[in-house]
Amino acid sequence: MPQQPANLPPESGEEIEAALAQPWYRPRFRSRLERRFESDSTATRSSHVAFALLFIAAVNLFVLLPDAQISHAQLMRGLVLRLGLTTPLLLFAAWFIRRPLPVWMQGLVAIVPYLISIAADSWLGLFSSGQTADRYFTGIGMGIFLNNLIMPLRIRHAILAALLGLIVYDGFLCGAFGPSPILESRQVAMNMTLFAAISVVFRWRNEILYRRAFLLTAHDLLHVQQLAWANRQLTELSYTDSLTLLPNRRYLDEMLVKTWNAACQSGEPITLMMIDVDHFKSFNDTHGHAAGDTCLQRIAHALQFSVRSEVDILARYGGEEFVIILPGASLTQALGVSERITEAIAALEMPHPSSPDEKFITVSNGVVVCSPGGGITLPEQLLAMADEALYTAKARGRNRVVARQMTPQALDSGASSSLTTEPCI
Repeated sequence: MPQQPANLPPESGEEIEAALAQPWYRPRFRSRLERRFESDSTATRSSHVAFALLFIAAVNLFVLLPDAQISHAQLMRGLVLRLGLTTPLLLFAAWFIRRPLPVWMQGLVAIVPYLISIAADSWLGLFSSGQTADRYFTGIGMGIFLNNLIMPLRIRHAILAALLGLIVYDGFLCGAFGPSPILESRQVAMNMTLFAAISVVFRWRNEILYRRAFLLTAHDLLHVQQLAWANRQLTELSYTDSLTLLPNRRYLDEMLVKTWNAACQSGEPITLMMIDVDHFKSFNDTHGHAAGDTCLQRIAHALQFSVRSEVDILARYGGEEFVIILPGASLTQALGVSERITEAIAALEMPHPSSPDEKFITVSNGVVVCSPGGGITLPEQLLAMADEALYTAKARGRNRVVARQMTPQALDSGASSSLTTEPCI
């Protein structure tokens, strides 16, 4: 009966472990886990209770055959009570209990028609006699016994249903509502009470098993969720540069292929930037590796605020080099991003006294803008062209941007169009 539990919060682990460790005879959980159990099992429980009510209704109609064998008058009484009262009540309860109801109302909807059915059967039993009466009341008593086996009521509801059912049954059997047709009525009542008590024990045991199965399923689900979370963390770590916390080369290579394929399908341009920190080796040698790491971290932070956060892909390529993929960016947009990068790095004002050209840290930027039909057929070529543009920027004095635009017109002229910006003062 237990359904697959819904996603569990991580803190549920301690509650599940505590519930698994509690004594085997305790059916209830702590409040929050109990609410989750009720939420996850209510639909299935209601479905099974509805089926049990339908089964009782079917048996109720089947008993019309023994009524007909007793007498015509007994059949008429049975038709009035069973067709006019108990069967409609049982069918209505089976339909109504499938709705989302509070726990107490579910028990009430299930117990009331069941008790009315027992009362009606017991009252009809008063009009039988001899061996027929014995069979009649024995059948009603066995119905009380079977009810707890087929109807998965909650423990407290099962105990209440069995107790009230026995009170009604024993009342009719022992003559509280008229002369009893059974001579040894007290002995029959004791036997049926014993059977009802046994049925409650079975119901209690089944509820324990249901709850145990729920706990084990929830425990496995929580383990799967924790494993999935750990795998996500490992995946993120495998794609993250530990120093700058930017995506690493592995992530860049995968995203470059995906972005390239998307650009080929959409026909939009794709831009790639390769950025290198000028004279970083001399900075590292002069100030030490700790200062070099701090420098790279600050540059990575500045780059993050210079790109389009929801569109562009920024990654550490290796060493002091960074790469930015700008999907759909034109040359004008790429140069705008390059200008923001230059301004952001200049605003850091990180002293670099060992630099032969500048007194602060600067960067060189190689940009390639590839339009559809621009002659580049592989994403690796785009990366190589950006690297070549970056090398040109460094060869021309660093602290500048060299941009190349690969267009069909450039191919027709036999060369790519190129633009070199002046150094940042």
